[in-house]
Formats: sequence, C-alpha cells, structure tokens
Amino acid sequence: RDVNRWAQSRLCVIGTAKSGLSALLVAWAAERKGAFLDGAAGAGKLFTAAEFGDGESVAIDNVDQIEDENWLLTILSAARRHQGYVLLAAHRPPSGCAVQSPDLRSRLLATQLVELGQPDDALMRARLKRATARFGLSLPGAVEDYLVVRLGLSYTAIEDTVNSLAGAAGGRRGLTVPLARAALESTS
Repeated sequence: RDVNRWAQSRLCVIGTAKSGLSALLVAWAAERKGAFLDGAAGAGKLFTAAEFGDGESVAIDNVDQIEDENWLLTILSAARRHQGYVLLAAHRPPSGCAVQSPDLRSRLLATQLVELGQPDDALMRARLKRATARFGLSLPGAVEDYLVVRLGLSYTAIEDTVNSLAGAAGGRRGLTVPLARAALESTS
C-alpha cells in the first residue's frame, strides 16, 4: 500500500480468480484519491494519459486482458513523467501475457511483482465470515469449522459455496452443518 516502499512507480499484484484483487485495487485507489480502471472493460476510453496529473495514482485491474497496448504504455510513461503511481493487477504474471509491443513487454517484465497466494486457515475463516455477512447470514463456529476443513484452500470454493448456502438458506439467517453439507454437495 505504501508507494514509498515500491521499487519503482508501478507494482503488479497477481492472484487467482476471486482472490480479492479488484477489492484491493478499489481500496488502494480510494485511499490515494486515484482512479480505478478495469482493463478488460476498455479502460482506455475512460482515462487518458492527458488526465494524468502530478503525483496521480491509477489502479488498473485485469491488465492481462488489455487489448490497447499503446494506451497502457502511454499510462506507464505518464506515471513516470508525472511522478505518479500505477498499481496493476492480473491473474498471471506479465511473463505469461501475450504482449506484442517490445517496449511494453520490457516495462511489464521489469515491474515488481507481488503474488497473493492461496488462503491459509486464518484467511479462509476471515473470508468465510465476510462472504456470509454479505448475505446477512450467521456463521456458527461449528459450520465454519465444517467448511474450513472441507473447502480446500481456494478463494473460488469459498465464494461458490457461500453463494450456494445463501440460496439454500431460503431467507433463514442461521446456517447449519446439514445445510453446509448440502451446499458443498451442490458445488462439487
């Protein structure tokens, strides 16, 4: 989060689907009073290098899906020129992206990477609590323990299972182990 600790004016965070990359970028952009852009949604139409002011911060999600390479190269150049910061996020490292522009490829390969690993037990529990709270569901300790042991260390499994639980709960707020068991069976 602290740009003063970055090796350069840009940083790329990589993680699996549903690992919280988008939420991380939105929070960082809000904290820095910067822009959040989704590279998969044609971000070049929403923000141009001309809008990049001194010290500006821009978070670009799904950078591995950007089609307009020239736009991204221009944004990276503007950030350097205006002493701004660019936080990039992708599901794979830049070395795994099919980038045609040699200049952009070189810059992306030189970008410092931070990888969000799979969740450990404590993070699994925190994500389960957060996901169930989004649906207004109560997560008793017995149900939490049951799910943590059976879900595996996967962000996608957490989200898919909680979505299934929310549907199976049918308006009830409290979750039970039998309901959790049924939700796991329906998602496997």
